[in-house]
Amino acid sequence: MFILRSSFWLVIGFLVIKPFAFEPEQAGKALASAAVNSASEFVVQNADQLDCTDIGCNSVKTLVVASALASKPVTEPVQFDGMATFPVPPPRPDWAG
Repeated sequence: MFILRSSFWLVIGFLVIKPFAFEPEQAGKALASAAVNSASEFVVQNADQLDCTDIGCNSVKTLVVASALASKPVTEPVQFDGMATFPVPPPRPDWAG
């Protein structure tokens, strides 16, 4: 109980002194990307060690290894921007009312 109480007050003190030093969103993204990378490396390393005798096992093994490998990021926009395809009319003149 002492350790729990001490850690609680230590965290509270840290947040009072520097409340914006820790950004949980960036820390979560970094942790998630590290977990995905380590899991994909683990899958690729251990998939090579499987001994498959039938075609079903080989196809599943191939699909798992292919899905674990990182794909290239998309460089072109995925969605079509329809607003840029036609000209915008000029504003109405003041004398036209």
